[in-house]
Amino acid sequence: MTIPQAKMQLMDGIKDILSNNLQAALKRPESDLEINVIGGIMLGMIGYYLQTNDFPSSKEIHQLSDTVNLIFGT
Repeated sequence: MTIPQAKMQLMDGIKDILSNNLQAALKRPESDLEINVIGGIMLGMIGYYLQTNDFPSSKEIHQLSDTVNLIFGT
Protein backbone atom coordinates (compact mmCIF):
# COMPACT_ATOMS: atom_id res chain seq x y z
CA MET A 1 0.00 0.00 0.00
CA THR A 2 1.29 3.44 -0.88
CA ILE A 3 1.29 6.39 1.50
CA PRO A 4 -1.47 8.23 -0.43
CA GLN A 5 -3.65 5.08 -0.28
CA ALA A 6 -3.06 4.72 3.45
CA LYS A 7 -3.80 8.40 3.98
CA MET A 8 -7.07 8.09 2.04
CA GLN A 9 -8.11 5.03 4.08
CA LEU A 10 -7.30 6.86 7.31
CA MET A 11 -9.28 9.92 6.22
CA ASP A 12 -12.26 7.76 5.21
CA GLY A 13 -12.16 5.96 8.56
CA ILE A 14 -12.01 9.22 10.51
CA LYS A 15 -14.86 10.62 8.42
CA ASP A 16 -17.02 7.54 9.11
CA ILE A 17 -16.38 7.68 12.86
CA LEU A 18 -17.02 11.42 12.95
CA SER A 19 -20.22 11.05 10.95
CA ASN A 20 -21.59 8.40 13.31
CA ASN A 21 -20.73 10.37 16.44
CA LEU A 22 -21.88 13.71 15.05
CA GLN A 23 -25.26 12.32 14.00
CA ALA A 24 -25.78 10.88 17.49
CA ALA A 25 -24.85 14.21 19.10
CA LEU A 26 -27.01 16.30 16.76
CA LYS A 27 -29.99 13.92 16.89
CA ARG A 28 -30.53 14.66 13.20
CA PRO A 29 -28.74 13.78 9.98
CA GLU A 30 -25.54 15.76 9.57
CA SER A 31 -24.74 17.62 6.37
CA ASP A 32 -21.68 17.04 4.19
CA LEU A 33 -20.58 20.57 5.09
CA GLU A 34 -20.71 19.78 8.81
CA ILE A 35 -18.75 16.56 8.32
CA ASN A 36 -16.06 18.26 6.25
CA VAL A 37 -15.65 21.38 8.39
CA ILE A 38 -15.79 19.62 11.74
CA GLY A 39 -13.57 16.86 10.36
CA GLY A 40 -11.01 19.49 9.38
CA ILE A 41 -11.14 21.01 12.84
CA MET A 42 -10.70 17.60 14.46
CA LEU A 43 -7.71 16.78 12.25
CA GLY A 44 -6.27 20.18 13.17
CA MET A 45 -6.73 19.32 16.84
CA ILE A 46 -4.90 16.02 16.34
CA GLY A 47 -2.09 17.88 14.56
CA TYR A 48 -1.96 20.41 17.39
CA TYR A 49 -1.64 17.64 19.96
CA LEU A 50 1.12 15.89 17.98
CA GLN A 51 3.06 19.16 17.69
CA THR A 52 2.67 20.33 21.28
CA ASN A 53 2.12 17.04 23.12
CA ASP A 54 -0.68 18.82 24.98
CA PHE A 55 -4.37 19.53 24.56
CA PRO A 56 -5.53 23.06 23.79
CA SER A 57 -6.45 25.14 26.81
CA SER A 58 -9.99 26.29 27.47
CA LYS A 59 -8.88 29.80 26.48
CA GLU A 60 -7.57 28.51 23.13
CA ILE A 61 -10.83 26.64 22.47
CA HIS A 62 -12.87 29.77 23.22
CA GLN A 63 -10.61 31.84 20.95
CA LEU A 64 -11.09 29.28 18.16
CA SER A 65 -14.85 29.36 18.65
CA ASP A 66 -14.88 33.16 18.54
CA THR A 67 -12.84 33.14 15.33
CA VAL A 68 -15.14 30.62 13.64
CA ASN A 69 -18.15 32.70 14.68
CA LEU A 70 -16.49 35.84 13.33
CA ILE A 71 -15.69 34.20 9.99
CA PHE A 72 -19.18 32.81 9.50
CA GLY A 73 -20.96 35.83 10.96
CA THR A 74 -23.01 33.99 13.55
